[in-house]
Amino acid sequence: MNEEEFKRRTKDLGLRVIRLVEALPQKPTAAVIGKQLLRSATSVGANYRAACRARSTADMIARLKIVEEEADETLYWLELLIEARLVPDNQLADLMKETNEIVAMTIASLKTLRARQNRQSSIVNRQSSIVNRPGPWPSGKASALHAEDRRFESGRVHHAGGSHSPMLPPPALRKETGMVHQPPHPALFTGLVQDEEGQPVDTVLVGDVPHYVVDDAGFRRHIEAEAVDRQVIEMLRQQFLAHREIATEAMLQMLGQDDLFTKAMIDASIKNMDRVIEQGLPDEARAWLGMLGFRVIVNTHGQVVRLNMPEAPEEFDGWEGE
Repeated sequence: MNEEEFKRRTKDLGLRVIRLVEALPQKPTAAVIGKQLLRSATSVGANYRAACRARSTADMIARLKIVEEEADETLYWLELLIEARLVPDNQLADLMKETNEIVAMTIASLKTLRARQNRQSSIVNRQSSIVNRPGPWPSGKASALHAEDRRFESGRVHHAGGSHSPMLPPPALRKETGMVHQPPHPALFTGLVQDEEGQPVDTVLVGDVPHYVVDDAGFRRHIEAEAVDRQVIEMLRQQFLAHREIATEAMLQMLGQDDLFTKAMIDASIKNMDRVIEQGLPDEARAWLGMLGFRVIVNTHGQVVRLNMPEAPEEFDGWEGE
């Protein structure tokens, strides 16, 4: 299914739920469930449109994850309508079938994107390790590893212990190149995230994955922290790039430097801000941002609504504080 067709189907899902909610019985329980159902169902199409405008594979994965969660939640509220005997199950059978298909197709897309992302990351890590490993190489080892690279990149890797997933190189090569399992990224903006009502957002671990928890009329929505953090980093990077000269000058003044080398380092840091996801944000930097008034405002769907930026000094009027 192409992009435009899936856009149409996700929008139609929202429209069908709008008509359903308007026809629900006038009961308190139906009103509560209807409100939640309306919110999740209409969010599916909106977030898919946002995913289609993603700037990177990681950004698209984050957006599609929200699509999956909202579509799955829509199923939950539909099930409640049936089990609470507010709507006969035969009236919702087709709508639930369509929602299930949207969930399944979104999950399939996520698997494909994650596989591509993992494979690209594995190749880059392996090649970097091979290039940076000090020589001299034992006889035949370099050519053997490069041959293994070609087999891995072609997706047809087999070794003595049998075939394995094409998403990862064989165990021997993983050991040889020093590849190890990467733990989940820490939540970058713990203590700096608020909901649209200005209430602080908690950070919790689900398994070993950090999540921001947003209160939605008493319903605690768990949103993967990395999805929010990547949105923030991208928004910051775009703001810095839009005001590159002002940002660079402000940083030079903060550092007390004014030389070409420092300017080049700052410029490179702005271009590669997304690396902070992997490196983490030092506690001191997070505390400093908090004291300056920096805040990340998110909605109940995990979308960053805005960034409350610290007030810039008067001589740098290119940014406006919230």
